[in-house]
Amino acid sequence: MPRWSTLLDEATLDEMSELPAEAVIGHAESTFASRPTYQTLYRAWDRQHWSSEELDFERDAEQWKRIPKATRRRLERLIRHFLIGEYSGLDLLAPISLCAPDEDALLYLGTQVGDEARHTRLLDRIAREAALLESDGLRAALTESWREATPAQKALNRFEAELVGSLTSGTAGYDEWMRTVAVFHLVTEGVLALPAQRGLVRTLSGGTMLQNVKAGFVAMTRDEARHVAFGIEALRRGVGAHGTPARVDATAESLRRALALAVAVELPETPTEEERDEALLFARDMEAEAHRRLRLLDLPAGVVQWIGSGIADAVEAVAAAPTVERAPA
Repeated sequence: MPRWSTLLDEATLDEMSELPAEAVIGHAESTFASRPTYQTLYRAWDRQHWSSEELDFERDAEQWKRIPKATRRRLERLIRHFLIGEYSGLDLLAPISLCAPDEDALLYLGTQVGDEARHTRLLDRIAREAALLESDGLRAALTESWREATPAQKALNRFEAELVGSLTSGTAGYDEWMRTVAVFHLVTEGVLALPAQRGLVRTLSGGTMLQNVKAGFVAMTRDEARHVAFGIEALRRGVGAHGTPARVDATAESLRRALALAVAVELPETPTEEERDEALLFARDMEAEAHRRLRLLDLPAGVVQWIGSGIADAVEAVAAAPTVERAPA
């Protein structure tokens, strides 16, 4: 395993703000390449505990006032995305755990519930104590963040909730669980959350600003790598070489739909030309990220091509989105 990946695997929370960006950015890919089992991921979680309560954001709050306005807006948007995502993960993960197909999967998913709670608490503290968001408690921050979410972000969140809801019907089986894991672990966490977390870490690297915020996000990326690795392993087992055609087709349909929404999550309902262009750059980055994840699943080539065509159509839709002009603020 590369040295920079080992650095993050073994780092304490105090050491995380000092890690170079490359130690964070390449870590997940190294984890996926090692093809960890559920037991391996459980053992990694067991030795990588950290506490969201240990970080002191008083200095970060003072530094926040001196950050350029454009950077602040970008960080605020990311924090709002993460707050919705981590809280949704905490809220929706229990049915996925209850429907786990075996004991090893259940044991690992139990660790992820704890991770999602810790991440939500961290983001709540960052929003209030580091003053990155003006909010009066977690509920208010979530309400405000949801109000500012883009149409595609809301649609993806609702699709995820729909899939998780199907697991509580009493008739759900392995196929329904597989579709839900595909969206929850591979798309939401693997294609959206993990790259965005690494991007925030990259933004905060090479300087001395918001270093406790950076440490918290570095810790989150390490947890996220385990979550995504679990999803990749589950999908390899369920829809890889030994997957039934019906299960492969159903899972592929969910992936195609979810990934088409994922590439458009930065497009506002009524974008300016600049916002549309920024959303298009993001969409193309996410398209490349999606293909990197799909290549890890051992899916038939034709299935990957079909999913990819849906993603490409969604990127083209972003490129063709109508724009509006807004008066200068």
